Amino acid sequence: PATAVPIYVRASDAELQFGEKKAQR
Repeated sequence: PATAVPIYVRASDAELQFGEKKAQR
């Protein structure tokens, strides 16, 4: 599961970073 997690976590991290960047601007 250490390989199937990064994919899901990366997708969530990317959306979180995008939302945080948009909220800060």
